Amino acid sequence: MTKFFHSFYRILGACIIFLALILSIIFFTYGRNIAPALPAEPRTIVPDSITHHVQMIHGKKYAYTTQIGTITLYDEHNRPTATMSYTANILDNVPAKKRPITFLYNGGPGASSTMLRMASFGPKRVILNNHAPASPAPYNLIDNQYSLLNKTDLVFIDMPGT
Repeated sequence: MTKFFHSFYRILGACIIFLALILSIIFFTYGRNIAPALPAEPRTIVPDSITHHVQMIHGKKYAYTTQIGTITLYDEHNRPTATMSYTANILDNVPAKKRPITFLYNGGPGASSTMLRMASFGPKRVILNNHAPASPAPYNLIDNQYSLLNKTDLVFIDMPGT
């Protein structure tokens, strides 16, 4: 009889350890998805900064508004997962329905947004020495006569986490 209980308890102990192992695997695999979701709240994108400017492109003045802000992305449990920044240049006094939008994505991390935003298509450009690497800030800015702002609104988007 003692051998019976001894064998029984060994098998019972092995079953309990096995069950605990299975339950821990299930918990660690699926436990992250059982967190209660926070109540969904309507989110709006609020610009961090809004400024107004006037620029000359091909001898014509264009009034525009620049909005700089941050967009936070959330997962299904309403937890923030990534943050992205943007700079939008929008021509004033033009109906949005009649105006195209161009989205330009910066390559970061590790790539300065200066070259895309302020040395190519943006309404302002930095003065760089020809054939020389960019010097450190501060930069001298001038109107970019080659900007696309007279043809399209511009939204520059930085990669998440940059």
